[in-house]
Amino acid sequence: MTTRPELADLLPALAGVLAEAREAPSGDAERAAVARFLDGLLTVGRALTAHPELRAEADVALFLQESGSQLTFLHTAVDHYRAMAAHESYGAWEDGEWERLLERRSSLQLAGDLYRGTPYDGYADILELDDLDELIRDRGRSEGFPPSHPVPPGIPTSHWWWWWPGSPPGP
Repeated sequence: MTTRPELADLLPALAGVLAEAREAPSGDAERAAVARFLDGLLTVGRALTAHPELRAEADVALFLQESGSQLTFLHTAVDHYRAMAAHESYGAWEDGEWERLLERRSSLQLAGDLYRGTPYDGYADILELDDLDELIRDRGRSEGFPPSHPVPPGIPTSHWWWWWPGSPPGP
């Protein structure tokens, strides 16, 4: 059992969300469940970035293997999440849209990074993230966070978009 209470509660909850997605008919309910899963995956990824030793915990490893297997059947819904992240970001921004875009981009990156060596390994690599990255670069020049804005704890420095239009801190 993991020693991090946020993961101890979150991992079974996310497994339940994936089961819900698998049981849902293909369409809106499936896509909504996968979106909830990917949103939660950001919390898992931040915890594992802050505490990489947790990745070796049996419940975390089991969660990644089992959810990776489930995601292979839900890849179309994962791609829909990517498409919606871009689509929702083309309109006028009022409040929180920039941060939401960055969260979704990080969730998609984590779907690739966390699932290396699982059944989902490679699926995330075929997601077309270039359009999302281009959108972040274009809009971030004028609408991104100011350099003084704090990046949430546990965001990997490889997620450059959190610092855009600046650069992530060096090693």
